[in-house]
Amino acid sequence: WFLSISIPLMNPTKDGLTTSADAEVLNQFEDRMGDILNKACSYQFVGRVTWSGHRELLYYVDKPKEATDALQASINSVQYRSFAFQCKQDKTWQAVEVYLKQG
Repeated sequence: WFLSISIPLMNPTKDGLTTSADAEVLNQFEDRMGDILNKACSYQFVGRVTWSGHRELLYYVDKPKEATDALQASINSVQYRSFAFQCKQDKTWQAVEVYLKQG
């Protein structure tokens, strides 16, 4: 199951990318998402993409309900920056195919 977590940047550059100050906070957020997922399921981190004022974290998970329930609980607890996520079945990894293709 493909899982994408999207977090808005606090002060994106004019090109929609992260600043050095926000990058440190985003790295900590990414670590926290890994901790949350690790307790809920087995996962494979694919990578991160920063564009248009957002950072997206890309994963594949084996237990989508457990993963999304854990992420929703984190959103509900308001302990971290606001974020959104989506999870969909993707047996052939088509959602990240564009990032995995060679030149």
